[in-house]
Amino acid sequence: MENLETIQFLMETVERLTKEGTTYKVELEHTKERVTVLEEESARKDGRIAELETKLRELENVMASMGMTVNIGQNYGVVGDDVSARDVKCEAKKKSCKRKGGKDAVDGAGE
Repeated sequence: MENLETIQFLMETVERLTKEGTTYKVELEHTKERVTVLEEESARKDGRIAELETKLRELENVMASMGMTVNIGQNYGVVGDDVSARDVKCEAKKKSCKRKGGKDAVDGAGE
């Protein structure tokens, strides 16, 4: 149960950050033994982005410790990147996203 409480805490943190103006929308899709977390909007805010990414990595580690596969994807509309959110097309079913330059935007894409 401790893992479930940790996941709940992390998801609440993500929700709070989103409401405070961080432009991440996080979707948790739980199907059998796979959990996919996708940030679907561009992130153009301040240091809260780093906090959110840290929380998502913690979530990834917790889920991995439970034997689940976790993919965390993000749009590349962050400050300092010239690729806008519109340039990234993500589909959870395909588990792959491409950006200009051909780099995968989802960790573990193509598994």
